[in-house]
Amino acid sequence: DDITETVVLSELGDGLDFLKDDGNSITLAEPQIEILLENAIGVPIDVDMQIFGRDDNGEIIPTSLITERVSVKPAYYDEKMGTITPVETKLFLTCDSNKVSKIGYDNVQIPGLANLLEKVPNSIDFKIKPLVNTSQTHHIDIVDPLTFSGSYSVYIPLKFDSLNILYTDT
Repeated sequence: DDITETVVLSELGDGLDFLKDDGNSITLAEPQIEILLENAIGVPIDVDMQIFGRDDNGEIIPTSLITERVSVKPAYYDEKMGTITPVETKLFLTCDSNKVSKIGYDNVQIPGLANLLEKVPNSIDFKIKPLVNTSQTHHIDIVDPLTFSGSYSVYIPLKFDSLNILYTDT
């Protein structure tokens, strides 16, 4: 089944709600998303992933849509023991993996990742659609529960080259 997770962003704080106004945008240098996917099934899984922001009315912000297919490693099958051990796939999403990477993670370069927060959303949706990869031999123990789980973290390092705010009151 498809998995959808919605993250409602906290209030921006006193006086910063203007960032959500039409015409205002934020340019992020290197947003980073860590995604951990655990596969307890002896089957490699391809995951169609969509990440997008929603405005205050719940509508998708068109410029925020990110679509990517990633591969999740199968659980380890020990033929001698006949056991399956879950395996975790660690993904590190960034705009430019030549500038930023993380040791121990599969680095996934998504050039439009900064667009996710260019217009400040009210919430961010993560939609994950797992697909069985049929290119390899599969080992499944149907006695144990078949599980596929994940978690994520979003990092937005702030770097201010120049900040110009023009405020007009009438």
